Parts: sequence; C-alpha cells; structure tokens
Amino acid sequence: MPTIDPGVAKGIHYALASVTLLLMLIGLSKLANPRHRAVVFFSLPPTICFLVAFDNIVLAADGAATRGAIDAARTFNAAIVPLCLVTCWEVGYQIHKRRSVNFCCIAFDASHRRGRALGAASFLRFSVAALAVALFVLGVCVNHNLGFEASAAAVASVGKRGVYDYTVNSDETHFALSLVPAAALVLFGIVIGSQLWNYGTYFSLFKTHATYFNPWNWMTVGTLALLAGHAMQGGIYAVTANAGEVAFLLCLQRMFPEIEGELAMQDDFFTNVIRTQESRAAAKRDSETGMVAVKQGGHGSGGRQSFDAQPRQQQPQPQPQPQQQQGGQQQWSDATVQQQQQQQQQPVAAAAGASGRHAGGKAGGSGHVVDTQGIALGVVVNKGNAKRGV
Repeated sequence: MPTIDPGVAKGIHYALASVTLLLMLIGLSKLANPRHRAVVFFSLPPTICFLVAFDNIVLAADGAATRGAIDAARTFNAAIVPLCLVTCWEVGYQIHKRRSVNFCCIAFDASHRRGRALGAASFLRFSVAALAVALFVLGVCVNHNLGFEASAAAVASVGKRGVYDYTVNSDETHFALSLVPAAALVLFGIVIGSQLWNYGTYFSLFKTHATYFNPWNWMTVGTLALLAGHAMQGGIYAVTANAGEVAFLLCLQRMFPEIEGELAMQDDFFTNVIRTQESRAAAKRDSETGMVAVKQGGHGSGGRQSFDAQPRQQQPQPQPQPQQQQGGQQQWSDATVQQQQQQQQQPVAAAAGASGRHAGGKAGGSGHVVDTQGIALGVVVNKGNAKRGV
C-alpha cells in the first residue's frame, strides 16, 4: 500500500491550507460588490474555504492539536460537503433562471418559473436544502460516533479511508456511511456541472464559445478531481481527499469570472428590456391621453360652433345725425366719420378715395385726402363753408 512520509504530508496540508486561505480572501473581495452580497453562491465559498483550511491545519498539527480543535475540525469537516452541494445547486439554478433556460426539469419563462415548474422548483430547492441538512447531521454523527457503536479505531480512521478501502472492507456500517456525503457531492457536481457546461456552450450571453472546451466545464473538472481524491488508498487518502476538495474549490473559483460576466450581461440585458417596456408604456399612455384630449376638444368646439351658428340679435346702432351749418348745407363731423370707418368690414381704398374726391368736387372747393390706419379715405372739407360756420 502506498504511503506518504508524515513530514511531507504535513507540508502538503499546510500548503493546502495556505491555498484555501488565499481563495477565502479572493471570495471576500468579491463580496465588496453590492450585487454579490445577496447571492448565495458568492457568500458561501469564503466560508467553505475557511473550513477546509482549518481542517488541513489540524491534520498538519497531528498530535499537537488539542482535543477541542480536533472536535471542531470534525464538525467543520461535516459541513464542507453540504455547503459545496448548496453552492453548486444555486449556481446552476440562478444562471439558468435568469436566462430563462430549462434546468433540471424546471421550465422558466421571463426569468420566472412557468406553470407546473413552480411546484417542481419549490420541491427541488426544498429537497436540496433538506439533503444538505441531512448530510451535515450524518457527518456530525459519524465523525463524533453519535448513535453508533463503532470502536475508537474506526472513529479515528474517518477521513483516512476512502472508496478503495470500502471495496475491501464492506462490512462496517459506520465506515460506509462516512462515504455518503462525498458520493452525494460527486453526483450533484457531475449533473449540475454538465448542465452549466451545456449552458456556456449554447446559451451564454457573456462569451460565445465555438467548442465544448470552454471555462464553463470547470465544475465538472473539479468534480472529477474530487472523485479521484476520494478513490485513493488509505495510506494517501487523507492527503488526496483534501487535495481533491481544494482542487474542487479552485475549479469553482476559476469558473466565477464567467459567472460574474454572465450575471452582469443578464442584468444589463433585462435592464434594457425593462426600460424599453417602460418607454413603450409611457408612449402608449401619452398617445391615449392625447386622443382623449382631442376628442374632448372636438366636442367642445362643436358646441361652440353650434352656439355661434345661432343667429344673434343685432343691436340697433344709433344713426349719426348731420350737423346743420349756415347756407343750408350739411357736414359730418370728424368723430362721426371715424365711427363709420370702424363699422365698415371690408373697405375698398380706391372706392373710398374716389367717393371722397367726388364729394369734394361737388362741394365746389379744393380738398385733400386723409390716410387713417392704412386705409385711404377722402374727407373733403369746404374751407369757405367752415369759415362762414365760425
């Protein structure tokens, strides 16, 4: 059976802890973006990285670790797989939902669950959460030997034997149950990873990839690395299993730039769609308001026209009286002439001037023409008669 020198294994565990702490810092930096704080698959990876780093530090310390640290490491180890499972599910679900692409028998339309998919989605999401809680409880019970009658050696061997050892010694229920969480994560990783791989190849808005070799396959690659790490023999299982978990987290981190770009493109796309719909709705409201105003204006003008069409009673206008002057001649005053001028609707300048000259010649005296408001009106004043009137 292959084995690893304890000093080398100690150095590998410290190296794995350093890598996961670096990944934790990268994950925390992503939470500085307000868009990422409310998203589950952005907030969980830093926590998972911390748990993996703590577990590797305790394994590297070996006999120097305290009893409390060992118990905490066993509890943290039980929480790693459920959190990874929830992260994988949320990544696949949210990406497909925002793009309205079917995911795990769930049909989406306009980024919402459609028809019977409403119940199916609720059931699946609840089932995933329930499975994660069940795996965590199972891991705690197995790691702390709660509810089992396993020997101290069997409890101590948890995390140091994998699938290969199970094929050799398959008679231990305690040992078999310790492999269930990792097996569930591998199954979920392959299914959801293949869904994301297909999405990135055919439906991605961020980048168009011509082949299947694109960054959306990193979850599948990480899942295969996790499976390989858990399939090793007992002498190297503790190192390979933790290395598989770190490789899985590295692959998820490598895929996150594609996820971030996809989310940004989806947000911009739906923002433009919403703005277009709002502008169309506003234009429609303005058009309807204008039509109503036109209709109301038409009814009002029709009423005024019908009112104006009614014949109005003409008020009798007082007729100007000529002034008596000496010699038996009649003469119109200037005020009377201006009043007659205002009452005329369409005066004709030439006719008015001609009539003025004719009146002046008849009076027997020389006269002149007075231009008032751009309308030529001849007013003849008999100077001789005016002198006699003085």
